[in-house]
Amino acid sequence: MPAELPPSLHPEAAKVLDLVARAGNPEYHTMPAHEARAAHEENAAALDIAPDPLPYVRDVTLPGGAGGLPARVYANRASPRDLPVVLWLHGGGHTVGSIAVYDSICRRLAALSGCLVVSLEYRLAPEHKFPAALDDAYAALAWLSLHAHDLGGDPRRLAVAGDSAGGNLAAVCALLARDRALPGVRAQLLVYPAVAADTDHDSHRLFAEGFLLTAESIRWFQSQYLNHPAQRRDWRFAPLLAPHHRSLPPALLMVAGHDPLRDEGIAYAQRLREAGNVVELVNHEGMIHAFWNLGAAIREAARSMERAAAFLTAELNR
Repeated sequence: MPAELPPSLHPEAAKVLDLVARAGNPEYHTMPAHEARAAHEENAAALDIAPDPLPYVRDVTLPGGAGGLPARVYANRASPRDLPVVLWLHGGGHTVGSIAVYDSICRRLAALSGCLVVSLEYRLAPEHKFPAALDDAYAALAWLSLHAHDLGGDPRRLAVAGDSAGGNLAAVCALLARDRALPGVRAQLLVYPAVAADTDHDSHRLFAEGFLLTAESIRWFQSQYLNHPAQRRDWRFAPLLAPHHRSLPPALLMVAGHDPLRDEGIAYAQRLREAGNVVELVNHEGMIHAFWNLGAAIREAARSMERAAAFLTAELNR
């Protein structure tokens, strides 16, 4: 942890960093992936928002890149029918995280937006290397574009959404949906996404240590996911490198002001805007990476989710 936290850091975020430092839990990069995954599952609920009661929560199986995958479907009505659909892709560096960890967030998005939220349990690294997670995410999106009615959704009104590594998958899915003429994808919600090949933006240097997501953890996550370093130049890993960014669905891109991923997220928003897309960029300036998962301690998380839900409602009901 830095000797002195910057005054621009929100006091609630600073308190969380102090709690993390005092807990003294080992960082993920010091553990085998399966142990990091177990630790993440155990600790994630500590500062999470309380789960919203919903009249409809259903566990299903969706087709993935190499077979069926667990998914959880949420709606704020008991018998969903023809609702706009949000495919949610969780964060965790393509290595940790699950639909269980993101249950409260998906409940909140469904409650606020009125959308059918489908949270996917995509395959994780290092057991399943790049592009396994992407193959799963796109397979689920493609299935929803044809069969969302089976879950109570409207295949003509789809959004792809995610945070961090999930934001990476969502951004790439939007690009692939355009390239493959997949119908129905109307919006993309990218929450502090990882989108760059390299860690050379200023925010990676400024927030390399002590702001929850460390430089060493980023390197470790990438080493778990990629088969070899050359794949960092593959635009399906780093969507900033895509051949072009024209003709993409409207995007809400959210970044945290004290996050190593901040500047690449801002760069991606600029790239989308320069290509002629509709883009809203929100910089939660006092926040840290993963603050949506810290809603019990950081009130800005609730406001941010409200804004995200309003975006999804507006874009999917046009």
